[in-house]
This record gives sequence, C-alpha cells and structure tokens, in this order.
Amino acid sequence: MHNKHLFVIRSFQQDLLNTVENAQNILPIIQQGKVVKKLTPQIEAFDEAVEDLRLDHCAKEQNIILRDEKGGYKWTAEGEKAFRKAYKSLLEKEVIAPEFEKLSWQELEQAVGIVYLANYLYNFEETLNEFYNFQ
Repeated sequence: MHNKHLFVIRSFQQDLLNTVENAQNILPIIQQGKVVKKLTPQIEAFDEAVEDLRLDHCAKEQNIILRDEKGGYKWTAEGEKAFRKAYKSLLEKEVIAPEFEKLSWQELEQAVGIVYLANYLYNFEETLNEFYNFQ
C-alpha cells in the first residue's frame, strides 16, 4: 500500500460522511470508517511528512517562514516546484498497513447508489482495489 491509497480512502470517507444522508447509520460506510480508523497512525505519519515538506520548501527570509495574509505559507517558484516533486514522491512511498478484510463495493453501491459512486470508481478504481472487492 502507498501513501496515495491513504489519501484517497480518507478523502472518500470524509466525502461520504459529508454528503450521504444518514451516513453514520449506513453499515458499509461504518465498515469503511473502521478501516480508516485502523490506518490512523499511517495517515497521521503521512500528514506530518507533508507538513515537513511544506516547511522545507516554503519561502523563508533569514530562516523565518514567510506567510500570506491568511496565515498560509508563501512560496517561491523554485520552492513550490521542489515541494510538488517531493510530494509526488511521498505519495508513491510504500507504507505498512495493518491487516483488514476487504470491503464489498456492491454493498456500498446498494446502500449509497451507483450514480453517486460512479465518479469515485472512474477516477480511483486502482486505488480503491486496495480496500474493496468488486465482485
């Protein structure tokens, strides 16, 4: 499993919880949430690594981080380029994940609706294969 898988499954879980009515009571979403919870240490390590990359590559003046009016990091063109390259590399980094039973995509489709899930399947099928059986 790679960091990109963690990123996608966490985003997918959040999107389901935010947009599907009564998501907290839909068994396949609850089951997916349990998998995401098992991956919490790996997700937190990924988030920390991303923040470290931001700190390494953001704009600085005499070792003081420059921030915009909203408190975000400022970037030079070179720094942003270096950050993006490092971030892509981080996404491809392998992580050791705990064992879990793959979830049923059909059960999720029945509970949520195939139309809603079609976009995820189209864009992230390879990544979701780490978490779901599609038969």
